[in-house]
Amino acid sequence: MKHLDEDLLLKYALELVEDKKEQGDIESHLSACSECRALLRELYSDMDVIGSIKPHRASLDLPVRKSGRIILYSIIRAAALIIFGIAIGYGAANLQSNEKVSVMPSYVAPVPAPDSLVGTAVSDATEITFK
Repeated sequence: MKHLDEDLLLKYALELVEDKKEQGDIESHLSACSECRALLRELYSDMDVIGSIKPHRASLDLPVRKSGRIILYSIIRAAALIIFGIAIGYGAANLQSNEKVSVMPSYVAPVPAPDSLVGTAVSDATEITFK
């Protein structure tokens, strides 16, 4: 007689065998085989021992922030970023040279070229004096 595999018995004990035919074959083998029944009883007792162990969990108590504080911290951070941006902008503006520049309008009078005849033109409004 071929005995059942321990993994198959464990699946049976945990009720993980879904196939009805396979489940019936296991039950018929267990009714005929005392060694497999003893192995199944050991698995059940091991499962009881494992199930009775209560794990020790240390609780981790973290401080919980209140929502009002979160809003306040967000406003303070935003204000600090704005102040930091203004300071960086002011510092960058002062890095440029501070030369004073005066802007004065200038009137350019056209001067004729030295070889042109424009300078010799006489009009009624021109007074010519000879020396």
